[in-house]
Amino acid sequence: MGSLTYNEWDVKAGGERKFSLMSVEMIKEMQDYGIEFGAHTFNHPKLNTLSNEEIEHQIVDVKKPLEEKIGKEIITFAYPYGILNDYAKEMAKKADYTFALATDSGSVCLSDDLYQIRRIAIFPNTNLFSFKRKVAGNYNFIKIKREERLRTKYE
Repeated sequence: MGSLTYNEWDVKAGGERKFSLMSVEMIKEMQDYGIEFGAHTFNHPKLNTLSNEEIEHQIVDVKKPLEEKIGKEIITFAYPYGILNDYAKEMAKKADYTFALATDSGSVCLSDDLYQIRRIAIFPNTNLFSFKRKVAGNYNFIKIKREERLRTKYE
C-alpha cells in the first residue's frame, strides 16, 4: 500500500480526489508520535442494516489484517455513523477490543459502558477557541447547562 488511495464518497463527479488516504508508512510514523489507530469496519456500513453474520464480519474480521499491516494491537473500535445495537457491542467484545466508540456526545465517566463510549466532536470548522473549550474538561458541563437553560426558556 505504498501509493495513496481514496474514499469513493470523497471523489467529485469529475473523478478528482479531494483527500488522499494515509499510507501504512504514514500511519506507522504517526504511531511513533503516540497517535493510536483503531478499527472502523471494512467499508463503513450502517451496522443496523446488516445481518448478524455481516456485523460479525465487519467488526471481528477487520481487526487482524489491520494489526498485521500496522504492526500493533488494535484496541479500539468505532461504530460507523455511531450506529450500533446489542449484537454489535457483543461482537466488539468478542473481537477483544478494549473499548468501542459511538457518537453520543459527552464526556466519558469511569462507570460508562466501555463498548458505547461517548465522544466530543471536533469538526473541520471548529475554531481554536471552541477546540480549547471542548478539550478543557468542562465542555460537557457547559453543554448541559446551556441545554437546561434553553429547555426552561421554552417550557
